[in-house]
Formats: sequence, C-alpha cells, structure tokens
Amino acid sequence: VAVAIVVLRLLPYVGRLAVRSTRDSRRIASFLAVRQIVRRPAGARVLLPVGIALALATFALINWSVADTNRSARALNQAGASTVLQVQPGPEVTDLRAAVDRADPSGNSMAAVYVQNGRSTPMLAVDTERFAGVAAWRDNYSDTSLPQLLDTIRGPAAPSITLVGDRLRLGVQVTQALPRKLDLTVYVTNAEHLQTGYLVQLDGRSGSYAVELGQSCVHPCRVTGLRIEPAGADATLPRRGVIDAAVSAQVHVNGGWQPVDGFDKADRWRDDESGLTRIQDGSPALQVELIQNSVGQWPSLISRDMPSHLTAVLASGTAGLYPGASAHDAASFGIDDRSQPIDGVLEAVALPELDRYGVLVDYGVALDEMIIRPGGQSRFQVWLSADAPPDIRAQLAKQGVIVTGAVHASTFRSSLDHTGPAFADELFLVAAVTAVLLAVGAALLAGVTTARRRAYEVAALEAAGVPGRALHRSLVVEQALLLGIGLVVGVGAGLAGSALALPSTPFFVTEDVGPPIDHNLPWGLVSILIGSLVAVFALTCLAVSWLVARHATAARFREAQQ
Repeated sequence: VAVAIVVLRLLPYVGRLAVRSTRDSRRIASFLAVRQIVRRPAGARVLLPVGIALALATFALINWSVADTNRSARALNQAGASTVLQVQPGPEVTDLRAAVDRADPSGNSMAAVYVQNGRSTPMLAVDTERFAGVAAWRDNYSDTSLPQLLDTIRGPAAPSITLVGDRLRLGVQVTQALPRKLDLTVYVTNAEHLQTGYLVQLDGRSGSYAVELGQSCVHPCRVTGLRIEPAGADATLPRRGVIDAAVSAQVHVNGGWQPVDGFDKADRWRDDESGLTRIQDGSPALQVELIQNSVGQWPSLISRDMPSHLTAVLASGTAGLYPGASAHDAASFGIDDRSQPIDGVLEAVALPELDRYGVLVDYGVALDEMIIRPGGQSRFQVWLSADAPPDIRAQLAKQGVIVTGAVHASTFRSSLDHTGPAFADELFLVAAVTAVLLAVGAALLAGVTTARRRAYEVAALEAAGVPGRALHRSLVVEQALLLGIGLVVGVGAGLAGSALALPSTPFFVTEDVGPPIDHNLPWGLVSILIGSLVAVFALTCLAVSWLVARHATAARFREAQQ
C-alpha cells in the first residue's frame, strides 16, 4: 500500500518530465497518452488497487510455492526416500548391497540401507554408491557437498587378508618371550560376517600348527585378528613383558598349501591400541613385537579393513550432545547390535528417516565391523527412487530378498497437507487471486465509466485530422502505462515482502524437527505469474481501447450540442 501511494504521488512529477520529452515527438500515440494521464490524475488511481492486489498475489504465490516445496522435502525426509521397502534378506543373502545390485543393474532405482533406531543413538548405514540417487537430501542439509560427504564416510578402501580353503596352517617362531607358555589365536570372519577365533598352544619356541576351517571358508573369508599372549598362570606375569615372534600363514586348498596373500604385510595390520606394538614385513612371516602395558594387558593385531571407529555424519541434535572434540568419541550400535565407536567428522541439520538425532555411516564399513549375527534391533530396507520400475519387488524376490512392508513419502505429505499452516497458505492464495480479479475488474470498470467522455475527445481529434490508428494506439498506451506501473509496483513489493517475511513465516506446526527450511524464491513460477498478468493486462488495454473507439462516432458531436 505504501509503495503504491508513493508512486501515485510521484506520478505527476514524472508525468511533467514525460510531457517535456514528448513535446516535439512525432509519435502521436505516446504524445496523447502522456498528456491524458497528467491531465486526469483521478484516472491514474487505478494503479493503487492494481499494485496492492499484485503485491498480495505475488507474495501469496511465493509463500504457497515455498511452503509446498518444504512440505514435500519434510515428507520425503520423514520417509527417507520416495518409497521405503522393509525387507528380510534370505539365508543366502550375506550382503544386501550385492542383491540390490543384481536386482537393479542400472544403479539408479534403489539402494540398500540398514536402520537402527531403537537405541540411544540411532544409526543409518547406507550404500554410499547409490545413496545420492534415491535418498532425501538437499544442498542445505550440510555445509559439505553430498559427494564429498559420502566419500568421507566411505573412507579409503583397506585391502583385506582373504583366504579360501578347509584348513589353515600357522608357522610360528618366537625369538623373545619372557612368559614360558604362549597361546596364539587367529580370528577369521566368514562370508556371513561371523567371526571365529582359532586357538593354538605354542609348544616351544617354534613350530607349525594347523586348524580346521571346515565349511566356513568355502567362500572367501577374511583374516581379521591375531593375538599372542601368555597362557594360563603366565598370563599376567611378569609385568611389562615382551613377546617377539614371526608368524606365517598358509591355507589348504585343492589338495595343496598356499601362502595367505597379504598376511605377512605390515600395512594390512594395525594394533588394538591397548599396548605398544611393532609390526614389520617379513619373508614369508610377519614380524611382531608385543609389549605388555602397565595394567597387565597384552595388545593384539587387527586387520586394517576393520577400522577402529565408524566415520560418521552426525545429525544436528546428536552433534549437540557431543560438542567439539567429543564428537570423535561418540558411540552407537552396529548391525550386530554391538556397541561401535563413532568418529563424528561431519554434521548435517537432519538425516533421512532419522531426522535430527542419529548418525550416518557407510553400509560396507558397518558390515566389516560385524562379527556376530544381526541383533533384534536390526532393520534392513531398500530405498526406491520416484521413478523406480513397478516390478522391483519381484526383482528383489528373485535375489532372495522378501519385502515385508512399505512406507511412502506421499503418506506423510498427505498428513502435512491437512495441517493449519497448509490450509492457511491455500486460503491466502485463493484470496490473492480474487484480489487480482477484482483489480482487473476495477480497471475495466474505470474504462467503461469514462468511455463516453473519452469517445467525444477521440471523435473530435479524428475529425481534426488525427489518424484513427494513432488514436487507438494512444488509448492502448495510456492503459498500458497505468497497468504496467501497477504491475511493476505490485510484483516488486511482493518480491521484497517475500524476501523479508518468508524467513519468519511458519510453514509447519513444529519447526524444530525435519530438514532445514528452504526460502529460495521460485523464480520460474514468478516468471509465469508476470507473463500471465502481462497477457491479461494486454487484453484489458485492448478491451478498453475497443470500447472507447466503438463510441467515437459523429453522434457524439450532436450530444455535445444538446
């Protein structure tokens, strides 16, 4: 209202400048149009209702569009993806990602996900190779771009120490050991991610020891741990003991013994951080020096493909519980329901499905940490994109994955559409459209009420020799100037009001949950609005011009004489 009134007050001063600039102009239409506006300021008042109506309409349309976008984003985030399938992997499915890869070779329609939200710190483990194509994620979720975020939690691929066979033979040579008797345990994790420890008691300083693997390693297994410690009564005496040994490994396959590739490489191992350890390459044995710590514990070796912490993205609520450096010491529960240390290196306002409390980790890394069967809190899911093919369930069933339920983002969207703020947005939009129609009607009414008087002037000018086409153009230009000013004032005020007011406009009943609110203006929709208004106003100008021209006949002179 204020902007329209100011423009209306300034119009006579601007009109004077326009009169001067068109004084010697050969363009009769603009010459006449400018003088009509300046001579009759009452007629210019039509821009007041037009400007106010368009300001309301612009703001209402932007508010409705931004609210609609944010409701869709919240519904999608609440579900996690467009459609979320609750699944039960069959006994032959040891890695849900592999089954999904076979069911969706394109890599664009679905992604494997594990969700644990029944504990104090919920965890979301996702297939980082497919997450970006299906998950609810927008640029304003985090200051870190999504590709960089996924690369960070995936981390560098650490090579595994793998073997296939029915027996494992360990060669041990102890060069230094204060305890008299030693136990050696090698930990092997099979294709089902179940870890088994094979214990041998060392007789003397050196020897070769074989353990039966049975059917556990018919499919590739991983060597995931190695422990050497005093046996029995020697386990805690003496304090600060030292064990220096060389260990080699061979696997029995196809009737012969083969070295376990990578077992003797120092870069395949790390210590468990419970004591001092030195690891060196050997040929063909791994050189290990273990030093007992001050409380009597002996360190052990762990494969580097089992990280000490799960690198994670913390949701904002969880990050608030672990401020600063403590984010690197967070904890959650893994796929096997064991407590897992979390290294919170990144933060996001919200996470798909988990919202503002939880951690996001890589599915593959979480599987590598798994050493027992999944716990009761485990929930496996397959997230689908909006354009996923309709036979996706059948494709999953062929891979041994049974769908037990489904959650759709549209269900949450429907619920949000039936809230007070959503109804208010729609009502405001309807009211604004009505205001625009009334403003256009007011412009037409003003044209109709002045048609008879303007028709006499047009008829007189035409009789004086002014071309009729020029007169008609002047009528169009006159209306176009007034409505055009109203358009600029209204849309400009609406855009300015939107930029100022939207950050304070409530779109939801509860604002402290869900993804961050997006206040970006829908410029495409605003362009459509402006184009539509220009078309409507052009028709209005033509209608008023036609109405005046229709009455501009010789009969107007006789009416004037009477």
